[in-house]
Amino acid sequence: MKQKFILLFFAFCFFPFSVQAQETDVSSDVFQKPYFAIKGGSSRMKLKVDHNDKNYDVGMGGGAVGLSFEHFRFEIELMLYEAMKYNFGGTYLKRETGTMLINGFYDFGGGSVRPYVGVGLGYGYLADKRRDVAPGFYRSMEEEKTALAAAAHAGLSVKVSEHLTLDASGRYIYLNSDQSNFDIKAKHSIVSGVLALRYSF
Repeated sequence: MKQKFILLFFAFCFFPFSVQAQETDVSSDVFQKPYFAIKGGSSRMKLKVDHNDKNYDVGMGGGAVGLSFEHFRFEIELMLYEAMKYNFGGTYLKRETGTMLINGFYDFGGGSVRPYVGVGLGYGYLADKRRDVAPGFYRSMEEEKTALAAAAHAGLSVKVSEHLTLDASGRYIYLNSDQSNFDIKAKHSIVSGVLALRYSF
């Protein structure tokens, strides 16, 4: 499923460029060129398992492709996160997480430094690996699922050249995964600090 998750993102990546090819008669003051972005940062994930809360500080990385208008930007983003590991009473759980979002942003002002806010909607990929270890007993299981994801963004972008923009932002993502794999009740939220480099064509 993880491979399908990534392939779906790359399939969507062609959309901004195909739209750009069809918009050659639109004024450049309104319609901007498409862009791609490389993103990375740090995230704090909160995983609640059987009434036990545990926070994880993990790295993250990914990218996005999008279209930029005068004050609006729309993009498709894929982010992958470091795995979380949880040990409770002889049971070892490892969770891998990824998110694919369609984000919309509003850029304030018109200069080279522009604050912005945004929202996103998409889905998350959750892959759990579980090992149960006890005297004379060993069991290993793997399960995967997807969950609805919603995001809120706020940040600041600085245009450093005609094509390059630096971006720093904070975000909150909630994954609607009240019931996780292996019948373990879990809630999953992600708070992140993100740095990005955008290249506009």
